[in-house]
Amino acid sequence: MVVLAIIPVFTGFLGVWQLRRLKWKVELIEELEDKLKKQPVNLPKELSSELLESLTFRLVNISGTFDYSRAIFLGPRVREGQVGCNIIVPFARSGGGGEVLVNRGFVSDREIEGKGISRRLKDAATRETKATITAMYPRIYPPNFFTPENDGPKGAWYHGDPKAMADWLSGPAGALPPAGQADTFAAESEDLYTPSAGVTESVKGLLGLGPKGESRVLPALFDEIFTGDATQAGLRLMQGLPVGRAPSIELRNQHAVYAGTWFSLSAATTIMFAVLVRRGR
Repeated sequence: MVVLAIIPVFTGFLGVWQLRRLKWKVELIEELEDKLKKQPVNLPKELSSELLESLTFRLVNISGTFDYSRAIFLGPRVREGQVGCNIIVPFARSGGGGEVLVNRGFVSDREIEGKGISRRLKDAATRETKATITAMYPRIYPPNFFTPENDGPKGAWYHGDPKAMADWLSGPAGALPPAGQADTFAAESEDLYTPSAGVTESVKGLLGLGPKGESRVLPALFDEIFTGDATQAGLRLMQGLPVGRAPSIELRNQHAVYAGTWFSLSAATTIMFAVLVRRGR
């Protein structure tokens, strides 16, 4: 009797909690949709974790050059019955600073040649590299229990991990600098802690360069936006061109269903408790 009396209270509390979560999720979706309605902004040269967080689900314009020779294939993915991958390409920004990662979208397997780390887009050398794109900085969610681990040396990438991808494409990388600082990254070097090394690394950081002067890839992953319809998307796939994501918010909102489930359990166990009390009397 005591246990059965506790269950309706506990499930009712969970139902109220889900209603609060529902209100929070609706407000979050409205906030993010308002962000999408704003005009795209130009991505600043200096990036920081705080700045990127403020740009979540915000449209940005980026100009620069793609490097298809260092592309990462994220998959497998399926689109309109076709099996393929999302292609992630380092993007050297025209305004300077470190390279960023751009998820150009879905490409069919028939446009990919080679296996593992040797995978490349067909006719990559003839593809247009200079571009001005509109992209979105998404929220990266952790993989679920069934998603395999990424393996860069084997060219096996199953889930988006900006830091791991940046590490693989440009060597040892650190975290994004605090707000207001340039794109500087700590480099692993034997001469790291000498005064001359500090000056050298500061200059390289301002230029967006790594410890050996190579271009530094920042752990910042953007999704390229595609605004066409299904027919245009199919045409791009036939032409071997990537198809990006739509400028929309995709957040699960099942809190109303969960709340209804908990309140139903609360009502059912309340009736059961009342029946037992009546029989006892």
